[in-house]
Amino acid sequence: MDNITIINKELNQQFVCTDIGTYPQGFEFPSARNVFIDPPGRPGSLYISSLSGHRSLSWQGVIKTDIAANRRLLSLVCQIGSLKTIQFETCDGLALQTDIEIESLINPYRHNSSPYAIFAIAPDYKLLSQQLITAQTGITQVNGGTPIPAAIPAPIPGGSSLSFVVNNQGTVNAQPVLMVRGPGTNFLIQNITTGQKINLNLTLLSNETVTINTKTSIATKGNQNVYGSVVRTPAGSWLYLAPGNNTIVFDAQSGSNANTRLTIEYRHSYGGI
Repeated sequence: MDNITIINKELNQQFVCTDIGTYPQGFEFPSARNVFIDPPGRPGSLYISSLSGHRSLSWQGVIKTDIAANRRLLSLVCQIGSLKTIQFETCDGLALQTDIEIESLINPYRHNSSPYAIFAIAPDYKLLSQQLITAQTGITQVNGGTPIPAAIPAPIPGGSSLSFVVNNQGTVNAQPVLMVRGPGTNFLIQNITTGQKINLNLTLLSNETVTINTKTSIATKGNQNVYGSVVRTPAGSWLYLAPGNNTIVFDAQSGSNANTRLTIEYRHSYGGI
């Protein structure tokens, strides 16, 4: 990679790291997270199999122009206290990003140039595409199985009156945001490819939408928490998009019409570059 852009959304500032050193670390393979914990009041350690990995990252660069101003900008963008987003392009043209926390910035002052080193940690080990993919479809079956055409205004590779296909071009599972728009009662979202299902046991009016974030485990209707109306199959497992094509079915038990819609937002997800 030639450049790494650090984006501080909280300050609406960014810094482009150029002249990246020969060996940026941590972009190829994620770090292992310690899954042995020592809970207070419990003798011995406990093995937790559900903890995910993270990603430790580091890279070097050199400031060669407007040294004083760019050193101040780099320190501002890297300030501790909030997640930053880094964006970069791989040697084979993948435009990727991930959220990070800057652990340390080494930026000694030099008169003619200013070398620096950045050490960071990404709480999610996945590297995501910079492009946010949006796919939409109307309900695929109504009132006990009467098929209707599934409108697909987003560019999706394939589709039919019974299902539509969402493609994750990455190498690891993608965690989508699912948005169900009414009207209708008791909705089903199913990934036929993985066998996972989400039942949304609610009645929605035509102007109501439920948003389900499978990464943060949050389900809302406007400002209302509707997590208790979401039933997952298998229990405890959120629907994800496996690498490659995923066949999705969206159904409503009753009360739906042409305005009833499922929208899926996701990013292609990679385990390394």
